[in-house]
Amino acid sequence: MTSLDIISNAQELIRSRTSIRTYDSSVDVKPEVNLIRKFFNYLPSSPFSGSARFELVQLGNVNRLKKLRLGTYGFVKRAENFIIGILTEPSAHDLENIGFLFECLILFATKLNLGTVWLGGTFNRRAFSNHLKLSEGETIPIISPLGKSATKQTYRSRAIKSIAQSKTRRPWEKLFFDTTFERPLPKDVVKEYEVPLEMVRLAPSSSNSQPWRVIFSPEENKFHFYIYRRSSRSRNLFSWPDFSRIDLGIGICHFNICVEQMQLPGNWQFDVPIRPEAENMDYLISWVPR
Repeated sequence: MTSLDIISNAQELIRSRTSIRTYDSSVDVKPEVNLIRKFFNYLPSSPFSGSARFELVQLGNVNRLKKLRLGTYGFVKRAENFIIGILTEPSAHDLENIGFLFECLILFATKLNLGTVWLGGTFNRRAFSNHLKLSEGETIPIISPLGKSATKQTYRSRAIKSIAQSKTRRPWEKLFFDTTFERPLPKDVVKEYEVPLEMVRLAPSSSNSQPWRVIFSPEENKFHFYIYRRSSRSRNLFSWPDFSRIDLGIGICHFNICVEQMQLPGNWQFDVPIRPEAENMDYLISWVPR
């Protein structure tokens, strides 16, 4: 088992995945969960620094009261298995790193025909932390249930999906730009890179915010990735992680997997773009084709 298990059909997995919030707890998924546990050791390298690890929580032998305490506030129903993403120590790009790696696990779960959904603010962090007996300084920014989808999703699940507009994505011209943020990027300019960028466009994000923006600089022959920030209210008010940074990790995971699948040579660099950052845009990283 290697990371090629997800690279081989990355586009299909990205296009086919959907968020599942109601699960069929009667279906045994232990074989698939065991494969995911093994896959922890074969995750591809992330372009970001950061120290993260992953755990699987299986609730089959957990009593009902403890299950309730390990709550997801009604956003997920009848989930018996969870992937837990754990930051082991802070660093400059720790959230981008865990977003990148966690998305690899989600895509592998999708390959195994398991349902998943990213959870950032709608689970009991303290209860999960106590259940796993985390070391001092370790935190849980994200989790996802794992399992087979129930035949019928609850009304609340359908309503949440509708509110999140998870099937809606911003158009290409609002996300990708040529040289400056004032000029949309024509697809024929980037040629074979249209597909990796489209996979970034389709990536999931918190509240479907799609905070990634990419400038292609023909002068430098580089793709510069930025975070677009509308507000920092949620993480300041609720002490949540900066979900925009996790989202960028997800989008860059999609781009990275696709350039590997398509054998497009290049490398990631932390660069200084030749033009200054625009308002509400924070530069993150650049892809340099070879």
